[in-house]
Amino acid sequence: MPSCFVALPFSANFELYYKQILSRTILSAGLDPVRSEDISRPHTFEQISSGMAKAAVCIADLTGQNPGVMYILGMAHGLGKPVVLLIQSGEELPFDLTLGRRIVYRPGASKWEDMLSLQLQAALRDIVPLSV
Repeated sequence: MPSCFVALPFSANFELYYKQILSRTILSAGLDPVRSEDISRPHTFEQISSGMAKAAVCIADLTGQNPGVMYILGMAHGLGKPVVLLIQSGEELPFDLTLGRRIVYRPGASKWEDMLSLQLQAALRDIVPLSV
């Protein structure tokens, strides 16, 4: 199964968001979710770059413009990986990232989890179609 490398800020809220929405959505799109935290020795540059190199696609949540997420995003761009950007409503993307594929989500809105899941699943399937 191809993998999807996920870059998120480190916090309890994002951990819950990853487990309840992102990982399930990635699996339902036929991809194996991978984060630096899932690697046997997290935050080891070689393992992160290896995981990224093996990934078919990358998801980066730019909410708060976390430096670690921005670093992984730059690595994905350097490797030529397709990237889906996520950002919470009300946050601004840096100008040079506004042209890429992005999904704006709004925690707290009615059925926001379902909307995000549907949009992300569609984006991933556009990038990495399911094998038949």
